[in-house]
Amino acid sequence: MWTFPIRRKSQVFETFKSLTQLIHTQFLQKFKSLQCDNADEYNNELFQQYCIDHGLIFHFSCPQTSSQNGKAKCKIRTINNMTRTMLAHSYVLLSLWHHALDMTTYLLNILPCKTLQNNSPTLLLYHRDPTYTHLRVFGCLCYPLFPSYTIHKLQPLSTQCVFLGYPSNHRGYKCYDLSNRKLIILRHVIFDETKFPFTKMHSPSLESYHFT
Repeated sequence: MWTFPIRRKSQVFETFKSLTQLIHTQFLQKFKSLQCDNADEYNNELFQQYCIDHGLIFHFSCPQTSSQNGKAKCKIRTINNMTRTMLAHSYVLLSLWHHALDMTTYLLNILPCKTLQNNSPTLLLYHRDPTYTHLRVFGCLCYPLFPSYTIHKLQPLSTQCVFLGYPSNHRGYKCYDLSNRKLIILRHVIFDETKFPFTKMHSPSLESYHFT
């Protein structure tokens, strides 16, 4: 699974085209059919014309029959629950929710799945076993080690940060700098998985974490 956080439903069509191109380039595969509800972001002339031009069959669920999208609804509920749990446990700011979403899909990709005969999606897709030694607790305190040539010789070699997951295009860690509210991506990081810096700040209640 990949995540494509969007701000508006009008971005769904362009995001879908990006996904189809990604799958074709990486795996030499194409979509054959698409099952979705009757939402306007799917049920429109632009989307349907794209499907006709590319030989893609479009299936809509019957009105008021969400059960016809049962598998998708179940997976979305799992993703929402995991994302909400990580945010609630770590007290990470709600504005950083997309990092928790990325972390959720990352974990689901490497963890064994009962419906896949206890194989992981990573194993089936890339034919290699995933590793787990690099996993850290989302939202915990961390100290990225700055390369000496990037700072003044009398400056600290690190700063307090919050661990926000793994970047998709780097072999490292995403660290949120609490002093300047910027994201740092580095390979060498020290973690304290017993402390969660955002617990000291005001955080919304569990009920406020709602995703669609």
